[in-house]
Amino acid sequence: MDKEFELIAHPQIHAFSAILVRLFSRAPHAHREMEIGLVLDGNVEFTVNGNTNLLHSGDMYLLNPMDLHEIRGLDGSALILAIQMSRQLVTSYFQHDENTCFLENCVRPFFSRHETRYEIMKGLLIELAYNYFGQFANYEYKCMSLLNMILYSLHTYVPGKIYTDAEMTARRHRQERMSRITDYIEKNFRQKLLLKDIAAHENLSLTYLSHLFRDELNLSFQEYLNLKRFEYACRLLQNTDKKVLTVSIESGFSDVRYLNQLCQKYYGCPASELRQKRPGPARADRQAASNTQNIFTAGDSMLLLHTLRESCREKYGDYTIWEFYG
Repeated sequence: MDKEFELIAHPQIHAFSAILVRLFSRAPHAHREMEIGLVLDGNVEFTVNGNTNLLHSGDMYLLNPMDLHEIRGLDGSALILAIQMSRQLVTSYFQHDENTCFLENCVRPFFSRHETRYEIMKGLLIELAYNYFGQFANYEYKCMSLLNMILYSLHTYVPGKIYTDAEMTARRHRQERMSRITDYIEKNFRQKLLLKDIAAHENLSLTYLSHLFRDELNLSFQEYLNLKRFEYACRLLQNTDKKVLTVSIESGFSDVRYLNQLCQKYYGCPASELRQKRPGPARADRQAASNTQNIFTAGDSMLLLHTLRESCREKYGDYTIWEFYG
Protein backbone atom coordinates (compact mmCIF):
# COMPACT_ATOMS: atom_id res chain seq x y z
CA MET A 1 0.00 0.00 0.00
CA ASP A 2 1.11 3.55 -0.71
CA LYS A 3 1.98 5.80 2.16
CA GLU A 4 0.21 9.13 2.46
CA PHE A 5 3.47 10.78 1.35
CA GLU A 6 6.19 9.35 -0.84
CA LEU A 7 9.52 9.76 0.94
CA ILE A 8 12.28 10.31 -1.61
CA ALA A 9 15.91 9.55 -0.78
CA HIS A 10 18.78 11.67 -2.13
CA PRO A 11 21.76 9.32 -1.79
CA GLN A 12 24.18 11.11 -4.14
CA ILE A 13 23.49 14.84 -4.40
CA HIS A 14 21.92 16.77 -1.53
CA ALA A 15 18.20 17.46 -2.17
CA PHE A 16 18.28 16.00 -5.69
CA SER A 17 17.75 12.61 -7.34
CA ALA A 18 16.97 11.03 -10.72
CA ILE A 19 15.13 7.81 -11.52
CA LEU A 20 14.34 5.88 -14.67
CA VAL A 21 11.22 3.78 -14.25
CA ARG A 22 9.10 1.39 -16.28
CA LEU A 23 5.68 2.36 -14.97
CA PHE A 24 2.42 0.47 -15.19
CA SER A 25 0.39 2.42 -12.64
CA ARG A 26 0.91 4.55 -9.55
CA ALA A 27 -1.94 5.25 -7.14
CA PRO A 28 -2.63 8.85 -6.06
CA HIS A 29 0.22 10.12 -3.90
CA ALA A 30 2.23 13.23 -3.13
CA HIS A 31 5.79 14.10 -2.15
CA ARG A 32 7.54 17.21 -0.91
CA GLU A 33 9.88 17.40 -3.90
CA MET A 34 9.31 19.21 -7.17
CA GLU A 35 9.42 16.79 -10.10
CA ILE A 36 10.38 17.26 -13.76
CA GLY A 37 9.44 14.23 -15.84
CA LEU A 38 9.98 13.11 -19.42
CA VAL A 39 8.05 10.28 -21.11
CA LEU A 40 10.69 8.38 -23.08
CA ASP A 41 8.43 5.67 -24.44
CA GLY A 42 4.72 4.85 -24.38
CA ASN A 43 1.59 6.80 -23.52
CA VAL A 44 0.54 7.95 -20.08
CA GLU A 45 -2.67 9.07 -18.38
CA PHE A 46 -1.48 11.76 -16.00
CA THR A 47 -3.82 13.12 -13.30
CA VAL A 48 -2.78 16.01 -11.04
CA ASN A 49 -5.16 17.45 -8.45
CA GLY A 50 -8.11 16.00 -10.35
CA ASN A 51 -7.10 17.21 -13.82
CA THR A 52 -6.27 14.47 -16.33
CA ASN A 53 -4.05 14.78 -19.40
CA LEU A 54 -2.64 12.30 -21.89
CA LEU A 55 1.11 12.39 -22.36
CA HIS A 56 2.98 10.75 -25.21
CA SER A 57 6.59 9.86 -25.91
CA GLY A 58 8.65 13.06 -25.81
CA ASP A 59 6.26 14.96 -23.54
CA MET A 60 7.51 16.62 -20.36
CA TYR A 61 5.52 17.23 -17.19
CA LEU A 62 5.91 19.26 -13.98
CA LEU A 63 4.82 18.60 -10.41
CA ASN A 64 4.85 21.16 -7.61
CA PRO A 65 5.68 19.92 -4.10
CA MET A 66 2.67 18.12 -2.59
CA ASP A 67 0.72 17.97 -5.86
CA LEU A 68 -1.60 14.97 -5.57
CA HIS A 69 -0.90 12.92 -8.68
CA GLU A 70 -1.70 9.60 -10.26
CA ILE A 71 -0.04 8.16 -13.35
CA ARG A 72 -0.91 5.13 -15.47
CA GLY A 73 0.74 3.65 -18.50
CA LEU A 74 -1.77 3.11 -21.28
CA ASP A 75 -1.66 -0.06 -23.40
CA GLY A 76 0.76 -1.66 -20.96
CA SER A 77 3.55 0.45 -19.52
CA ALA A 78 5.56 3.60 -20.16
CA LEU A 79 9.22 4.47 -19.68
CA ILE A 80 9.66 7.66 -17.66
CA LEU A 81 12.69 9.69 -16.61
CA ALA A 82 12.01 11.74 -13.47
CA ILE A 83 14.14 14.39 -11.78
CA GLN A 84 13.06 15.10 -8.20
CA MET A 85 14.45 18.04 -6.28
CA SER A 86 13.86 19.70 -2.94
CA ARG A 87 13.25 23.43 -2.75
CA GLN A 88 16.35 23.61 -0.53
CA LEU A 89 18.42 23.28 -3.66
CA VAL A 90 17.64 26.80 -4.93
CA THR A 91 16.26 28.80 -2.00
CA SER A 92 19.76 29.95 -1.10
CA TYR A 93 19.81 32.19 -4.18
CA PHE A 94 16.16 32.44 -5.26
CA GLN A 95 14.23 33.89 -2.34
CA HIS A 96 10.74 33.43 -3.84
CA ASP A 97 11.13 29.80 -4.93
CA GLU A 98 9.66 28.37 -1.74
CA ASN A 99 6.35 30.07 -2.56
CA THR A 100 6.48 29.67 -6.36
CA CYS A 101 4.26 27.09 -8.06
CA PHE A 102 3.69 26.21 -11.68
CA LEU A 103 0.09 26.71 -12.75
CA GLU A 104 0.28 24.06 -15.48
CA ASN A 105 1.64 20.52 -15.44
CA CYS A 106 2.12 19.81 -19.15
CA VAL A 107 5.17 21.55 -20.63
CA ARG A 108 5.09 21.13 -24.42
CA PRO A 109 2.15 23.50 -25.21
CA PHE A 110 4.14 26.46 -23.86
CA PHE A 111 7.01 25.83 -26.26
CA SER A 112 4.87 25.72 -29.41
CA ARG A 113 6.86 28.67 -30.82
CA HIS A 114 10.13 27.38 -29.42
CA GLU A 115 10.19 23.75 -30.54
CA THR A 116 13.97 23.63 -30.94
CA ARG A 117 14.47 24.99 -27.42
CA TYR A 118 12.04 22.38 -26.13
CA GLU A 119 13.99 19.59 -27.84
CA ILE A 120 17.28 20.93 -26.47
CA MET A 121 15.77 21.06 -22.98
CA LYS A 122 14.82 17.38 -23.30
CA GLY A 123 18.40 16.68 -24.33
CA LEU A 124 19.70 18.54 -21.28
CA LEU A 125 17.42 16.45 -19.06
CA ILE A 126 18.78 13.23 -20.58
CA GLU A 127 22.36 14.52 -20.27
CA LEU A 128 21.71 15.43 -16.63
CA ALA A 129 20.39 11.96 -15.82
CA TYR A 130 23.20 10.24 -17.74
CA ASN A 131 25.82 12.07 -15.69
CA TYR A 132 23.91 11.48 -12.44
CA PHE A 133 23.84 7.72 -13.01
CA GLY A 134 27.41 7.66 -14.35
CA GLN A 135 28.94 9.63 -11.45
CA PHE A 136 31.82 10.84 -13.59
CA ALA A 137 34.46 13.22 -12.21
CA ASN A 138 32.83 16.46 -11.02
CA TYR A 139 29.41 15.21 -12.14
CA GLU A 140 27.72 17.09 -9.28
CA TYR A 141 28.65 20.46 -10.82
CA LYS A 142 27.53 19.37 -14.26
CA CYS A 143 24.19 18.09 -12.96
CA MET A 144 23.50 21.33 -11.10
CA SER A 145 24.45 23.53 -14.07
CA LEU A 146 22.18 21.51 -16.39
CA LEU A 147 19.35 21.59 -13.86
CA ASN A 148 19.54 25.36 -13.55
CA MET A 149 19.42 25.76 -17.34
CA ILE A 150 16.29 23.61 -17.41
CA LEU A 151 14.68 25.51 -14.52
CA TYR A 152 15.41 28.83 -16.23
CA SER A 153 13.63 27.71 -19.37
CA LEU A 154 10.66 26.23 -17.50
CA HIS A 155 10.15 29.32 -15.35
CA THR A 156 10.48 31.54 -18.43
CA TYR A 157 7.78 29.82 -20.49
CA VAL A 158 5.46 27.86 -18.19
CA PRO A 159 2.98 30.01 -16.22
CA GLY A 160 3.62 30.24 -12.49
CA LYS A 161 2.50 32.14 -9.44
CA ILE A 162 4.24 33.43 -6.32
CA TYR A 163 1.95 32.81 -3.33
CA THR A 164 2.01 34.72 -0.07
CA ASP A 165 3.17 32.81 3.00
CA ALA A 166 -0.43 32.54 4.22
CA GLU A 167 -1.65 31.28 0.83
CA MET A 168 1.16 28.74 0.68
CA THR A 169 0.44 27.45 4.17
CA ALA A 170 -3.25 27.00 3.33
CA ARG A 171 -2.38 25.30 0.03
CA ARG A 172 -0.04 22.81 1.70
CA HIS A 173 -2.54 22.09 4.46
CA ARG A 174 -5.28 21.22 1.94
CA GLN A 175 -2.91 19.11 -0.16
CA GLU A 176 -1.61 17.16 2.82
CA ARG A 177 -5.17 16.54 4.01
CA MET A 178 -6.24 15.37 0.55
CA SER A 179 -3.24 13.06 0.37
CA ARG A 180 -4.21 11.48 3.70
CA ILE A 181 -7.79 11.03 2.50
CA THR A 182 -6.89 9.38 -0.80
CA ASP A 183 -4.45 7.11 1.03
CA TYR A 184 -7.22 6.10 3.42
CA ILE A 185 -9.53 5.35 0.48
CA GLU A 186 -6.77 3.39 -1.28
CA LYS A 187 -6.51 1.13 1.77
CA ASN A 188 -10.26 0.73 2.35
CA PHE A 189 -12.14 1.09 -0.97
CA ARG A 190 -12.97 -2.64 -1.17
CA GLN A 191 -14.93 -2.35 2.07
CA LYS A 192 -18.13 -0.46 2.77
CA LEU A 193 -17.00 3.16 2.88
CA LEU A 194 -19.13 6.27 3.40
CA LEU A 195 -18.33 9.95 3.24
CA LYS A 196 -19.17 10.25 6.93
CA ASP A 197 -16.46 7.65 7.67
CA ILE A 198 -13.86 9.86 6.00
CA ALA A 199 -15.24 12.96 7.71
CA ALA A 200 -14.99 11.29 11.12
CA HIS A 201 -11.48 10.06 10.34
CA GLU A 202 -10.38 13.63 9.47
CA ASN A 203 -12.62 15.38 12.02
CA LEU A 204 -14.38 17.37 9.27
CA SER A 205 -17.97 18.25 8.50
CA LEU A 206 -19.69 16.40 5.64
CA THR A 207 -20.28 19.67 3.79
CA TYR A 208 -16.64 20.76 3.97
CA LEU A 209 -15.38 17.35 2.89
CA SER A 210 -17.81 17.20 -0.01
CA HIS A 211 -16.60 20.58 -1.29
CA LEU A 212 -12.97 19.55 -0.73
CA PHE A 213 -13.38 16.60 -3.11
CA ARG A 214 -14.96 18.79 -5.76
CA ASP A 215 -12.34 21.51 -5.41
CA GLU A 216 -9.27 19.25 -5.34
CA LEU A 217 -10.27 16.32 -7.59
CA ASN A 218 -13.13 17.66 -9.74
CA LEU A 219 -15.09 14.60 -8.61
CA SER A 220 -17.58 13.82 -5.89
CA PHE A 221 -16.54 11.39 -3.17
CA GLN A 222 -18.79 8.68 -4.61
CA GLU A 223 -17.47 9.21 -8.15
CA TYR A 224 -13.89 8.91 -6.94
CA LEU A 225 -14.66 5.83 -4.83
CA ASN A 226 -16.45 4.12 -7.73
CA LEU A 227 -13.52 4.81 -10.06
CA LYS A 228 -11.08 3.22 -7.58
CA ARG A 229 -13.34 0.17 -7.34
CA PHE A 230 -13.78 0.05 -11.11
CA GLU A 231 -10.03 0.18 -11.78
CA TYR A 232 -9.49 -2.68 -9.36
CA ALA A 233 -12.37 -4.67 -10.90
CA CYS A 234 -10.90 -4.22 -14.39
CA ARG A 235 -7.57 -5.62 -13.22
CA LEU A 236 -9.35 -8.65 -11.76
CA LEU A 237 -11.38 -9.17 -14.92
CA GLN A 238 -8.32 -8.94 -17.14
CA ASN A 239 -5.87 -10.90 -14.99
CA THR A 240 -8.01 -13.58 -13.31
CA ASP A 241 -10.75 -16.04 -14.21
CA LYS A 242 -13.03 -14.97 -11.35
CA LYS A 243 -16.73 -14.63 -12.06
CA VAL A 244 -18.16 -11.15 -12.57
CA LEU A 245 -20.20 -11.35 -9.36
CA THR A 246 -17.10 -12.34 -7.39
CA VAL A 247 -15.10 -9.50 -8.96
CA SER A 248 -17.87 -7.05 -8.14
CA ILE A 249 -17.98 -8.10 -4.48
CA GLU A 250 -14.20 -8.16 -4.05
CA SER A 251 -13.94 -4.68 -5.58
CA GLY A 252 -16.37 -3.19 -3.08
CA PHE A 253 -19.49 -2.76 -5.24
CA SER A 254 -22.72 -3.45 -3.36
CA ASP A 255 -24.46 -4.47 -6.60
CA VAL A 256 -23.04 -5.90 -9.83
CA ARG A 257 -25.21 -3.40 -11.73
CA TYR A 258 -22.85 -0.57 -10.71
CA LEU A 259 -19.90 -2.44 -12.21
CA ASN A 260 -21.83 -3.10 -15.42
CA GLN A 261 -22.86 0.55 -15.68
CA LEU A 262 -19.24 1.70 -15.48
CA CYS A 263 -18.10 -0.95 -17.99
CA GLN A 264 -20.80 0.22 -20.37
CA LYS A 265 -19.82 3.86 -19.85
CA TYR A 266 -16.08 3.44 -20.39
CA TYR A 267 -15.84 0.39 -22.67
CA GLY A 268 -19.27 0.11 -24.28
CA CYS A 269 -19.91 -3.42 -23.04
CA PRO A 270 -21.04 -5.26 -19.88
CA ALA A 271 -18.44 -6.62 -17.49
CA SER A 272 -18.96 -10.17 -18.79
CA GLU A 273 -17.61 -9.10 -22.20
CA LEU A 274 -14.66 -7.05 -20.95
CA ARG A 275 -12.28 -10.02 -20.95
CA GLN A 276 -12.99 -10.74 -24.59
CA LYS A 277 -12.89 -7.08 -25.64
CA ARG A 278 -9.78 -6.12 -23.67
CA PRO A 279 -7.66 -9.25 -23.09
CA GLY A 280 -5.25 -9.15 -20.16
CA PRO A 281 -1.47 -8.95 -20.53
CA ALA A 282 0.76 -11.96 -20.92
CA ARG A 283 1.91 -13.76 -17.78
CA ALA A 284 5.27 -11.94 -17.67
CA ASP A 285 3.50 -8.60 -17.96
CA ARG A 286 1.03 -9.58 -15.25
CA GLN A 287 3.82 -10.17 -12.80
CA ALA A 288 5.39 -6.79 -13.61
CA ALA A 289 2.03 -5.03 -13.47
CA SER A 290 1.42 -6.33 -9.96
CA ASN A 291 4.45 -4.29 -8.83
CA THR A 292 3.03 -1.13 -10.52
CA GLN A 293 6.52 0.13 -11.40
CA ASN A 294 10.05 -1.14 -11.98
CA ILE A 295 12.93 1.23 -11.19
CA PHE A 296 16.07 0.67 -13.23
CA THR A 297 19.55 0.37 -11.75
CA ALA A 298 22.13 3.05 -12.51
CA GLY A 299 23.89 0.77 -15.00
CA ASP A 300 20.73 -0.16 -16.88
CA SER A 301 19.65 3.48 -16.85
CA MET A 302 22.88 4.52 -18.54
CA LEU A 303 22.48 1.84 -21.21
CA LEU A 304 18.95 2.99 -21.97
CA LEU A 305 19.88 6.68 -22.01
CA HIS A 306 23.05 6.27 -24.11
CA THR A 307 21.31 6.05 -27.50
CA LEU A 308 18.98 8.95 -26.69
CA ARG A 309 21.94 11.02 -25.51
CA GLU A 310 23.91 10.39 -28.71
CA SER A 311 20.88 11.28 -30.85
CA CYS A 312 20.43 14.59 -29.02
CA ARG A 313 24.12 15.43 -29.35
CA GLU A 314 24.02 14.70 -33.08
CA LYS A 315 21.04 16.99 -33.64
CA TYR A 316 21.86 19.86 -31.30
CA GLY A 317 25.56 19.54 -30.50
CA ASP A 318 26.42 22.64 -32.54
CA TYR A 319 24.03 24.93 -30.64
CA THR A 320 25.61 27.32 -28.17
CA ILE A 321 24.42 28.26 -24.71
CA TRP A 322 23.54 31.71 -26.04
CA GLU A 323 21.09 30.21 -28.52
CA PHE A 324 19.39 28.28 -25.73
CA TYR A 325 19.07 31.33 -23.50
CA GLY A 326 18.40 33.82 -26.30
